[in-house]
Amino acid sequence: VAFRASILFFAIVELTNIDPMYQFSLQWYQQLFQAGISNAPAADDPEERLTNIIDYVTHSLYVNVCRGLFERHKTTFSFALTIKILT
Repeated sequence: VAFRASILFFAIVELTNIDPMYQFSLQWYQQLFQAGISNAPAADDPEERLTNIIDYVTHSLYVNVCRGLFERHKTTFSFALTIKILT
């Protein structure tokens, strides 16, 4: 979970390279992450719970960040996030 969290955070920090207007605070990210942990589907198996948290937080972050992006930058962000997650 921590590894994915760092990937996601630095992906949104790098959005300032696309446009300096895109600045997200660590406090905002922490609140979003904590909400993700609370709202992710529960599971009896710890491995399944971790997978649920990772999936929920990733989707929640993507939706919330895309809400603030220009349409022309959403594809770039999606591609950059995908590459970071897969590598």
